[in-house]
Amino acid sequence: MSRLLAATVLSVAEARTRIAATVLPPDVGAAWNGSGAWQRSPDVDPLFEKARDQVDAGSRLIQDALTSAGVTLPEPPLTMPSSEQQQHVWVQYAFGATWVDVDTSIPGAAAGTAYGTAVGSPALTLPDAMYHTLTLRITADVVQGSATVNTELLSQTLRSAELAATSITLIHPGTDLLGVESALSGEKHFAPMLLVAGQETLGRPVIVRTGGGVGGAFGGDNSTDGETVAEYLSVDITTPDGVTRSAQRTVFDRISAADRAAGTVDVTALPPIVLTDAGTDHGSVYLPLSGVTAFAVTTSPVPWNYFPVDGTLPGDETMLVSMGAYAWTSLRDLIRLEALGERTTTRYFDDEPSVTLFAGVPTGFAADGHRSVAAWVDILHTHHVPVALSDANAPIPAGIVAGVVDNVAERMLLEGSMSITSDPPSQLSYVSVGGIFELAGQQGIGPVVLKPGSQVALEGASAAAVRGMTSALANGLVVVAPGSAVVVDGTPRIGWWEIDPATGTAHDRMDDGRGDDLVTEAFILIHEIYTWTMCAISVVGAIVALLLKAWNAALIAATIGVGQCILAFAGGPPGGAGH
Repeated sequence: MSRLLAATVLSVAEARTRIAATVLPPDVGAAWNGSGAWQRSPDVDPLFEKARDQVDAGSRLIQDALTSAGVTLPEPPLTMPSSEQQQHVWVQYAFGATWVDVDTSIPGAAAGTAYGTAVGSPALTLPDAMYHTLTLRITADVVQGSATVNTELLSQTLRSAELAATSITLIHPGTDLLGVESALSGEKHFAPMLLVAGQETLGRPVIVRTGGGVGGAFGGDNSTDGETVAEYLSVDITTPDGVTRSAQRTVFDRISAADRAAGTVDVTALPPIVLTDAGTDHGSVYLPLSGVTAFAVTTSPVPWNYFPVDGTLPGDETMLVSMGAYAWTSLRDLIRLEALGERTTTRYFDDEPSVTLFAGVPTGFAADGHRSVAAWVDILHTHHVPVALSDANAPIPAGIVAGVVDNVAERMLLEGSMSITSDPPSQLSYVSVGGIFELAGQQGIGPVVLKPGSQVALEGASAAAVRGMTSALANGLVVVAPGSAVVVDGTPRIGWWEIDPATGTAHDRMDDGRGDDLVTEAFILIHEIYTWTMCAISVVGAIVALLLKAWNAALIAATIGVGQCILAFAGGPPGGAGH
């Protein structure tokens, strides 16, 4: 075990080389430290400089706030997982009648030497208990009498090891499009549909009342029985050790956060939903369920050649859309590489699958065919383990740096790439936890630290924000937040960091319950996609193209744009050649 542990300790240069070998083309990776002729694009280098500044500033802000509040995070010991200690595995090859031991996990291991005591030869097929599993679940609050019952609409459990580079997409088609729409007037049905590598799983329908209808759609003029009040997305990651970590997000909720907090919900008096005319091609739609949600599940850095930089496209459109989520993961890996520089210098890896959500939802349809779209990135699950560096002493715990890097990658994917577009939307509103703290600093609002047992009383914080922070504190987490809400485009907003005092991990949260979001209030036309730079297309192009049903040229341009944008960030043009 000591030799295995020793093998995990690398120098900064060795760590950078290992990461670069995966996330960058060979010629770019070789020159990443400045030892070659290759140089990053002049448009892109400032983005990385800004990202480094944001990682440094965000990490220091959290650490300084915790130190001032007397919160000390643990230094995780360098240990080997119990499963590795109890079930160390190596290979043997046949040399004539002799089986020769080869342990590739031991540096400099000699062939023919066994470094553990063999107790048997396992089957070539791993048992189910050895896999991490991902369960995606859609539930809904459904009216029964004067109350609601949380009901499962769809559930699917998958092995994360089988999901690398796999498209996972959630949509809500109207069931009339599926040929099973209710004949009753006055109601609308939408069925959650999960597409995994093109395979469809259809859930039970969401039923909402639109008003009208002869005799009432739900058993009487005033009855709301069977109607859906809210829908939720849940993600569970279960480890081989049997630990399950969960995240839940609200897809839509017809009850305001203030009414839920006050307990003044009267489900028998729900007003009908508002349908939006999306034009002759799409008919009337319920905006919260007319978007597209793509998931990326990764267990290692995204290889640089994952993206179709040569113009060869996947066979199904959902794979194209999923690239938006994988784009965030790739950017995160590049920023991690940057963090192994002269300033931050910390190293960690993901010991559990990372699950990222990339969503786009239309927010309006104008009579002239224009659309407005909101897009956001949300990290549903990530889990990091720090790794020692032989020639560096990181001043800030790796768990904090890891959380801030995740947030900065979101900002670069949305805010950063938009900053270098030649023709961005005329009105753009971007909100992130990092941006909230920056605005707070500009307005003279300092951070506060809330410990478990504290009351949340921050001026301007919404009921949803108070509920979110209160829940975190009840779960034993420490919250770092601005002392009051800040005003973003005329609206009070607040975001905060949740830190686990037992592990030192940090995660960002917004007052709407998700990660960073980009709200494009300008109307987007199909032809505008072609006027943006490829980086802008990679951010929202694929989502917008899918929402607007432009399956051909727009999606092709968007998909190629994802690959070109990632390689532009990395410094190489399409095809991977450095310059």
